[in-house]
Amino acid sequence: MEQFGLSFLLGISYGMVLFLIAVGLSIVLGFMGILNLAHGVVFMIGGYTGITVARLTDNFIYGILAGGLASAILGLLMERGILRFLYKQILDQVLVTFGFVYIITNAAYWIWGTFPMAAYVPSGLAESITIGEAQFPLHRLVILAIGGAVCLGLWWLQEKTRYGAVVRAGMDDAQMVSGIGINVTPITIATFFLGSALAGSAAILGGPILGFVNPGTGTDILFIALAVVIVGGVGSVQGTLAGALIIGVINTLATTYLPDLAMFSMYLLMVLILLFRPSGLLGRKITQVNDRKGKGGVIFVPVEKGGRPRSLYLVILIPVMIIGFLAVVWPLFAPLYIVSLLTKILIFGLLVMSLDLLVGFSGLWSFCQAALFGVAAYTTGLLITRYGVSSFWLSAPAGLLMAMFAASAIGAISLRVSAIYFLLITFALGQLIYGVAVRWRSIAGDIGLTGVPYPALGFFSWESPVGMYYFVLIAVFICALVLYLITKSPFGLSLQGIRDNETRMRSLGYNTWLYKFLSFVIGGGFAGVAGILYIHYNGLITPVDINMSASGFLWLMLIIGGAGTLWGALVGSCVILSLQYVISILTPEHWPLFIGASFIASVIFLRGGIFRYLVNLWENARFSYVKG
Repeated sequence: MEQFGLSFLLGISYGMVLFLIAVGLSIVLGFMGILNLAHGVVFMIGGYTGITVARLTDNFIYGILAGGLASAILGLLMERGILRFLYKQILDQVLVTFGFVYIITNAAYWIWGTFPMAAYVPSGLAESITIGEAQFPLHRLVILAIGGAVCLGLWWLQEKTRYGAVVRAGMDDAQMVSGIGINVTPITIATFFLGSALAGSAAILGGPILGFVNPGTGTDILFIALAVVIVGGVGSVQGTLAGALIIGVINTLATTYLPDLAMFSMYLLMVLILLFRPSGLLGRKITQVNDRKGKGGVIFVPVEKGGRPRSLYLVILIPVMIIGFLAVVWPLFAPLYIVSLLTKILIFGLLVMSLDLLVGFSGLWSFCQAALFGVAAYTTGLLITRYGVSSFWLSAPAGLLMAMFAASAIGAISLRVSAIYFLLITFALGQLIYGVAVRWRSIAGDIGLTGVPYPALGFFSWESPVGMYYFVLIAVFICALVLYLITKSPFGLSLQGIRDNETRMRSLGYNTWLYKFLSFVIGGGFAGVAGILYIHYNGLITPVDINMSASGFLWLMLIIGGAGTLWGALVGSCVILSLQYVISILTPEHWPLFIGASFIASVIFLRGGIFRYLVNLWENARFSYVKG
């Protein structure tokens, strides 16, 4: 019983650290409508800076202040530099903050190297106090006191001051606040500054609990912070505290009594909360604009309707003939590394098409396509390598069915909410699948599944890189054609109507939930096909292929190619994978800088994606031809 009580207290102190980390993310999202996926790297920079200063001065307080100030300045630079132009534009924020993650992580690698930096613990706090027969670390007691004081201070600030009144009003109706003449700019600056400062300070204060700081810390902390926000609810100090304490206690108890299941405790808690409280324990409603309208969001390329003059068909066929020639003939003469790159472009092009069906045509901001891709790949690989199912016609359908089953389960949970909550829930459930791949090593392997051969189809020999390329080309062509027919069918047009105005479609008698659910399952199925092709092409699948960064890459390909175009997915896949390949050869240590810059540039300069510009260019050429 004493062990349980000690574990409970340790969990409470851990929860206080999580509260300090996540409360800024929650308030910024609730008040400013900014989903700051760079919150984790803001924490990381605070940790690096604070530990460095604390060691140089041998002063723990200076370290906390320096870490908080460094994080606050970094957060403020991001907010004033770019994010202030993207309020309520969630999709653009995802891309921009993902770009910051890559850039800041690589900068930390330059400055501090790859070796972990141990937490700084002052000698005065390294001792323990006796509670019964157990020893409780003194620094955790300090964390409890500081965390409690910060919580009370934030509650008083939010509930009892004019600043808090404006923040609460902004969460409920931001347009009303601006409409009555309140200048919210100083308040937004103060909110972002405070949230970032708390995260940076927590990196030093909670260092003895969280452990080392390294360039990968940002991603790990981001997920934990998002888990706290999902459980507690967006925009609520009390909700963030409740979520943090619950996660802290459950994780600590699971680590003590069920260490093999400790990582899954947080995922299972999130799933339970989402089943009964999709908006979190004490979450507030988020006001947001339509990301598909106006100057700030994803721009969907309009599809031309009506017939074309007979004289234009020859002109239209020219690019099709050129692309077809390159796709069919060039691989016969190209070097094998080019063939391999083209194969990967086709596979990821199909995966991004499946995402476009959800984002571009259904208005579903899914962040778990990479996980569904992984479900199919792992299922296929397991059947082949562990159970001796050599036939492609048995392993592939099993992988496809598992991907669609996973999609139906995720869709049934996540479609209870919409917009940002839908994105957060699909993110959380995708990370649950990633966690299974990481922890369930007896099934998924220590480094993933390896040794998967080229597909055994029973006819023709595909067992070469060129043969595999043509197999993938045929499969992707068929899938792309089916997706195109779906988007042009009455079902696809209904999805686009739901995307644009779900309330109106519902009033017309459409079961909008069922339409979105079917779209999600179909999208999961095509993601599964991509996963099956990938594991046969690559020969292995690892957790890295399905983590948060992999999902971010898919979004980057989609936005750069053009959401709502379908074919833009292939363009985005080609651009990003080619860029990654070239840069990783030229500067293998610093390619994340260029990838991060691509995320940000896609938002600033590529409104609607490259495909839109190609369409406009070709339309101008057509008109010139007709005029001539």
